[in-house]
Amino acid sequence: MVFSQATVITDKNGEELYKLFEENRQYVAYSGISLNMVNAIVAIEDQRYREHNGFDPMGLLRAAIAKVFNPSSRLG
Repeated sequence: MVFSQATVITDKNGEELYKLFEENRQYVAYSGISLNMVNAIVAIEDQRYREHNGFDPMGLLRAAIAKVFNPSSRLG
């Protein structure tokens, strides 16, 4: 069983007994993430994101060509 966030098991009084998790993840609101971290993630995922704002025609074309030449490949 894989948990994306920790599952907390409490007693009848609400006291925490156990936490079950594979990785102890906690939700963080977007406003709680530093701008440097956001920029780092964008830079790693898509260096030209700021130029195309989410829809990259060149990226789509590149993926289509790759799929034509290697139909069994998994994109993404």
